[in-house]
Amino acid sequence: MTHKDLMRETAAGNIETVKEILNGSIDVNERNEHGDTALMEAAFFGRLEVVRFLLDAGADLHATDRDGSNALLVASAQGYAEMVELLVAAGARLDAGDGHGLTALAEASFWGHLPVVRLLLHRGADVNAVDHGGKTPLTWAAFQGHEEIAAVLLAHGADPYLEDDDGNTPMSWAAFEGHGRVLEILGTGTPNRNYGRACYRFEGAVAELH
Repeated sequence: MTHKDLMRETAAGNIETVKEILNGSIDVNERNEHGDTALMEAAFFGRLEVVRFLLDAGADLHATDRDGSNALLVASAQGYAEMVELLVAAGARLDAGDGHGLTALAEASFWGHLPVVRLLLHRGADVNAVDHGGKTPLTWAAFQGHEEIAAVLLAHGADPYLEDDDGNTPMSWAAFEGHGRVLEILGTGTPNRNYGRACYRFEGAVAELH
């Protein structure tokens, strides 16, 4: 059996075959050409029992692929709440970012996975963590138009007026993308005097397009 066999059987969720392969000479933390380990593969395909076994077998919880992503980031982006809970309980770093600085909370916020967002916040994830572009989880939720996630992030202290590296805020992104309900939700977070500031950003961005 080879490492390719391990990755294939992991993706398929064939835990007994995975156990047989690892009883041989295959390293549980060996990587494929993309830098992925079996743990990352199991996280991507939602193979909870395989993930549990791999962790018990010594899989590196903090291993990253060539893009800087790890098992927790993968599971969060896929929306696997139970797996996220397992990985966090095993010691995954909540606020570790990938090569772009995106955290697990940012991934879940971008892709619209509310249960994962709630779980990560309950576990203490940094609600205002910024990526390499200065964007926060709330920025990505606003950009995507995820109303419930925006409301939950706001309730946990997310700053709707925190500017990214281009000077845009979650509010201005919501306005620019036409997410009126999100804009209304974010407008309840701080005094109304800041609402005009967000609209000014929006109008300026539109003006630059003409």
